[in-house]
Amino acid sequence: MAKEAGPILDDSQFFLDINSVSPETKRKAASHVHPKRARFVEAAVMAAVPKQRLKVPMLLGGPHALEAAERLQKIGMNATPLNDQLGVASAVKMCRSVIIKGLEALVIESLFAARVYGAEDEVLESLAASYPAMGWEDHLPDYLISRVAAHGHRRAVEMREVARTLQHAGIEPTMTLAAAQRQEQLVCAMAKRKIAFDPAKPFSWRSLTDTVVRPRRRPRMDA
Repeated sequence: MAKEAGPILDDSQFFLDINSVSPETKRKAASHVHPKRARFVEAAVMAAVPKQRLKVPMLLGGPHALEAAERLQKIGMNATPLNDQLGVASAVKMCRSVIIKGLEALVIESLFAARVYGAEDEVLESLAASYPAMGWEDHLPDYLISRVAAHGHRRAVEMREVARTLQHAGIEPTMTLAAAQRQEQLVCAMAKRKIAFDPAKPFSWRSLTDTVVRPRRRPRMDA
């Protein structure tokens, strides 16, 4: 898109790139927008958009980040200039995703297995005892797994951009690539069973597990 738009932009226009991609990918996009014509600004969207809409927090980067932020703030957007160097804002987003999407992948593996063994309530109780403020026995498991069920393919693509980010920093993306695989595996398993995520319906990670993985019966205490 930057390659196609770059030649037709003029010096009164901004090109705001809000894709969740690596710093190197942002810099490549910026190379297609001539600095003497349009102004390229990178943006890192730091939360889910639907609930917050225009108020979703965005970090802006590049030499025109301050000017772009001022203009976006005037129309009610939550844009914060972070750095005048391209890539820093995207690095924040990418490094954050190691934790957020990685946690989603870990929760899927942990709770799906716990459900199969009939041990999910005890696992969640233990997690709640260790991290009481996170909502392990409330909304958190459904929220984390629903994000993958709804957007697993896109999130896997983002995690591969995260892997590129880590590789450019000289860090082997072992966990990141595994998280991308787990994210994609869930939506592929859903597609295989013709399960579609419906945002209008209540989501239950337990019901999803029972559909994509065969649960075992809880063993009898006197067995």
